[in-house]
Amino acid sequence: NDIKSDVVHVIGVRRPMPLVGLLLARRWNVPFIINFSGGDIPDPNNKESLRIWKEENGTVIEPIKQADKLISFSKGINRLAKKSILKLKKIDVVYAGIDLNRIKRARKKDLSFDYIITARRLFFDKGVDLLIDAFSLVKNQIEGVKLLIVGDGPERSNLERQTKDLDLGKDIIFKGTIELDELFSYLKGAIAHICPSRAEGGGTINFEAQAAGCLAIGSNTGGIPEYIRDGVTGLIFESEDKNDLSKKIIISIKNAILRNKLIKKAQKEVEKYSW
Repeated sequence: NDIKSDVVHVIGVRRPMPLVGLLLARRWNVPFIINFSGGDIPDPNNKESLRIWKEENGTVIEPIKQADKLISFSKGINRLAKKSILKLKKIDVVYAGIDLNRIKRARKKDLSFDYIITARRLFFDKGVDLLIDAFSLVKNQIEGVKLLIVGDGPERSNLERQTKDLDLGKDIIFKGTIELDELFSYLKGAIAHICPSRAEGGGTINFEAQAAGCLAIGSNTGGIPEYIRDGVTGLIFESEDKNDLSKKIIISIKNAILRNKLIKKAQKEVEKYSW
């Protein structure tokens, strides 16, 4: 028996999914929606996205143009998409949703030290090397705070080497890949979550950090400033500027009044993105 869906919704435009989605939608005579997610749209700061785009071979652009509806996770993604695909129809922005109830149920992680955290795929474009450099500057002024790096990827060995070269082996902890509920517990216990990306469509982790009562700090690249409103729901730093990032981290640690004010506002606003 033929299976039929009410709608075909393709998230991400990595080949060959847009073509598969279009063919199914035409077969079933149902609406076809393309959802740009960011990582597979060409971004000069993300070499992997450039490589992916070179493989599209007509199986991506044409189906996108024939979609009944285009949406994305941020205005930043929209700008990249419109640069890569000429005469593109309107793209509506629908920000990423989060499992707010699951975050609320998570138990706060109680460690014997204060810490900041970053949850990233360990790729160059995620900027964790920049965070490590910034953290070394923080340690020159503040003792007793550690950095937890959650996630894995091809840059891990380089990042571990960088940590050793900066003599931060006792202050930076690589947690690797962990369960999502455990991540939420770590976020609840952290002073701040850092999103230091060189390229980022939006960053659901920024909403998750806010919901967990963790100050969100991110770079001013891509869609991050849409997920973290500078001085309102978190702090934004100049991309690639380790000095600016270190200042924002120090502020988050030393200025508890400001930190709690931003966290309180963020927790209220992030409610609208609950599933």
